Amino acid sequence: MFDDLEFLWPVLSIAIPVLLVFLLILLCWRKVPADKAIVITGIKKRVLSGRGGIMLPIFETSCVISLENISMTTDVTEAPSKQGIFVDVVGTAVVKVRNERESILKAVEQFCNGNAVSTKAVISGMVEQILEGKLRGIVSTMTVEEINSNRAEFERRTEEDIKKELDEMGLQLLSYSILKIATQGGYLENRARPQVAQSKAEAEIAEAERKRDTDIKTAEAAQEGQKVKLAADAEIAQAERDKLLR
Repeated sequence: MFDDLEFLWPVLSIAIPVLLVFLLILLCWRKVPADKAIVITGIKKRVLSGRGGIMLPIFETSCVISLENISMTTDVTEAPSKQGIFVDVVGTAVVKVRNERESILKAVEQFCNGNAVSTKAVISGMVEQILEGKLRGIVSTMTVEEINSNRAEFERRTEEDIKKELDEMGLQLLSYSILKIATQGGYLENRARPQVAQSKAEAEIAEAERKRDTDIKTAEAAQEGQKVKLAADAEIAQAERDKLLR
């Protein structure tokens, strides 16, 4: 029996260290999906995304950040326009951490909060605050009519104004869209009433004209039918008279 153990010792002396190394690698291995990034700091700073890597827990720390799109609703109230009219603007924005090493490092430095979910919430809150300030600034340079009639320009200026600030935090604005514009005191609604009334009146006039044309054509058709009937009756009467004369 001891002879057998003596035979196994060389095998075990190799197998056990290999197994321990394998277990250590498993414990230290970090697999990161493509929609997230992990920044490992300590011995050497590195970024992993869409691949795996080794992290030594005792000597290194890590932070996971999401690379997914983050959607949010912005609600700016009582922003004074160029005319001094208070405007409410509701919009939607989509941002994300730019999938580049330097941008990921910037975002982690600014927003890392333990895990990807809570970090997304921190990013959303920060971007909402920045957007609100930018939107108020843009509203103050435009009239209510310009904001309402040229929403594409308003959205373009918003994206342009916020780009540099987001770049410094490793973020990018994918889109910003206005959902609703309203004014206190019903300024927009009151301005629209004459146009609405005019459109309604024009529609009623057009409907009346269509009805008149239909009635005229119906009457003309009835008259034509009556003429045909009278002519036919006259022919029948003449035929009857001719028959009697024979």
